[in-house]
Amino acid sequence: MRRGGLNRGYDVVWAIDLSKSMARTAGGLGASKLKVSSGIIAMASSRILSRPGSRVGIVGFHDRAFPILPSTDNYRRVLDSLTLLRAVGEGSAGGDGIVESVKMLRGSGRERHVVMVSDGGFNTGIPIPLATIYALNMGVRLHFIIVGGQPGDVVKRSVEEAASRTGGRVYIVAGEGDDMKAAVGVARAAGGSQA
Repeated sequence: MRRGGLNRGYDVVWAIDLSKSMARTAGGLGASKLKVSSGIIAMASSRILSRPGSRVGIVGFHDRAFPILPSTDNYRRVLDSLTLLRAVGEGSAGGDGIVESVKMLRGSGRERHVVMVSDGGFNTGIPIPLATIYALNMGVRLHFIIVGGQPGDVVKRSVEEAASRTGGRVYIVAGEGDDMKAAVGVARAAGGSQA
């Protein structure tokens, strides 16, 4: 895949799980999975947007996916959007989140990344492997941040395969410091300076 040009920046869309399970405490992290996820997105977005020409957007999903924040280079808008997120939906349609995020990236001349942040309980909608084919055909790298511990074997295999096929990575956030490692790792992959 093509790397971002010196002045082109990167486009990153965060696909964040807003199912009710994200309101639960994230293992040894002392906060809800959604709060930990929002913190990761804030940290990584700050680094990504430090690169001129880069933008970030946000898509939410539970039993369906929907745009929350169109691609922007305005960090304040990212933070404002994160403060409004609530874990309210039934189900977790991760594949739908990927497809909606890839759609948000259409027409971008930059290197494109989708970062899914979830507890990995995908149980409805488009299967991750099918959504991966769409991302692959659109030239989008998929990264996954699983918050709250190791996902089940089937989910783990599907996200690892999706990341591998598209040139992305998988991060597991289960303990102290894992959130920072995930944020820095994604920021590095998406060209954030000082990452």
